[in-house]
Amino acid sequence: MRLFPFASVAAAASGLCLLSCASSGRSRLEKQIATAAAERDQFCDEDGDQAAADVLRAVESAEPLYVNVRLGKTWDTRLLGARVWLPARAGWTPQWLERTLRCHEASSVMQPGFAPAADPFWLPDSWVDIEVVPDRGAFIAVLRVNRVDEGRQVYSRAQDFVAKPPSER
Repeated sequence: MRLFPFASVAAAASGLCLLSCASSGRSRLEKQIATAAAERDQFCDEDGDQAAADVLRAVESAEPLYVNVRLGKTWDTRLLGARVWLPARAGWTPQWLERTLRCHEASSVMQPGFAPAADPFWLPDSWVDIEVVPDRGAFIAVLRVNRVDEGRQVYSRAQDFVAKPPSER
């Protein structure tokens, strides 16, 4: 009689393992779309597209984001994104800009065919961490990723983005 409850527990555990393994096998794209949907629901307002367009046209310049990473007893400097300058405007706050840019990123991930390739605020195969901070009467959008190859891509896209006239963004 004692084997039956143990067998039931073992069967349930193996079933949960199979479900867990199946769910962890979801593609990276499915996970990214799920994250984008959650971000869109959290950060997008009804006028999010217009607000994002205004912010994107206002971008003034970009520089690389270098981060010091400790490797044992030494430090290594890595390019992990970009710092993008935005002017101060009436009604703009760091919180509003961050919400607007995160909404823009989520919308771009959800509709990759419509998003410009030179947009540094999103990547087709990854997620860009966006933080906006005030700086000397303006704002800096800090665009950070986790890998150096993605950091190069974000910075390259930022350079291409600021090279375009604001009317083409």
